[in-house]
Amino acid sequence: FNLTTLRIPPALFALGVLGLILWWGKILGTQREALLAMALLATTYMFVLHARRGSFEMLLTLLCNLSVLLLYLCVQKPSWLTGLGGTLAFGLAFLAKGTPALLYVPLVLFVWLALSHRLRMIFRWQVGTLAVVGILIAISWHLYVIAFRPESRQTIFSELLLPAGVKVGETSSAQHREAFYFYLVNIWRAAFPLSLLIPLTAFHVWHKRGYPPERPERLLVLMVVVPFLVFSSIPMKQDHYLLPAMPALALLSARAIFDVITQCAQLSRKWVTVPVLVTCIILLIASPVVVLGLVLVGDWLRILAVMVGLLCAALGVAGLLALRRAATLNGLGIALIGTALVFWCYFTVIRPVEDGFGSGRLFSDPTYLAQKEAWDQKFERYPLLRKLLDVDRGLKRSKQIQKHVPDEW
Repeated sequence: FNLTTLRIPPALFALGVLGLILWWGKILGTQREALLAMALLATTYMFVLHARRGSFEMLLTLLCNLSVLLLYLCVQKPSWLTGLGGTLAFGLAFLAKGTPALLYVPLVLFVWLALSHRLRMIFRWQVGTLAVVGILIAISWHLYVIAFRPESRQTIFSELLLPAGVKVGETSSAQHREAFYFYLVNIWRAAFPLSLLIPLTAFHVWHKRGYPPERPERLLVLMVVVPFLVFSSIPMKQDHYLLPAMPALALLSARAIFDVITQCAQLSRKWVTVPVLVTCIILLIASPVVVLGLVLVGDWLRILAVMVGLLCAALGVAGLLALRRAATLNGLGIALIGTALVFWCYFTVIRPVEDGFGSGRLFSDPTYLAQKEAWDQKFERYPLLRKLLDVDRGLKRSKQIQKHVPDEW
């Protein structure tokens, strides 16, 4: 495979997640909120990162959210087809990533049904049948390994218990032991710029008392809160564990924005204007940085790089002018477009080169070897560029790899 074939699946899964946002918009009864939620999610750092990375996180996000949506519809209007679809999505989510699917689908639905006083539904034979089907799909591969691959049984059990901090024998996964407040701190970077709206969204949910139990918004709240609490309580943590909760957070944030703007214009300016103002100022500051990055790292023609930089600055100015005219939603939309442009420049032009230098892989690339003299001149002229691209660490890694690889390889 190459980078293109590796990244096409998560990109398609990301588009599928955005499609689910539109579906939720129909359920919630407003498409404008869904469109705003799509814009918020599509510019969120964690979402953009895993939409281009060849990992299972975006597949897990798509399947978990699809399963919850279909099973919610099945609760509202019982249907074997809808129920089987939700069950299949859950089983595939478990096969894709394992135990996190339990937190995002059955646990969230269980808490939602319990809070809405409909927990007796799980004792119906139809629900039991679907549960058995979903569990069999989920553990089918694990049963095969346990039955026919005895040498891998220990790995299965060690991987199962590792998130709880229990190490049984050898495991192929890295341990990521973090403090209980890890997500409280990390969410501001991982979910930027959506994270800027977390105070507004929290105020909105508190004001609504978490929404009535029968409302779909209550389910969205639980999709954020329940996994957040469970993941915070276990020893092993990584920021991408919360990725499946990002669509629900985006929908709630969009609803909070429209609700506050409609019912309390003065408060909406205070909560929405500040994040938009900060983002527009960042766009103005980032515009020359984007130009330098495209020229020095991406070897773009200066005229094209300057045009992109001017576009970033123009979006920042347009957002500020929109705020001055009290057009808060217009300013928010402009700020999100500007953020998406900066992200595009970073992830498509600068990040691949930065990763290549930092990992040491670029030093053996024929393209780099042909341009080595030009890169050395850049680093000599701009020492900060050498530090930002993590060249020295990459050189150490490259030497370590060469040291441990036999000559005949």
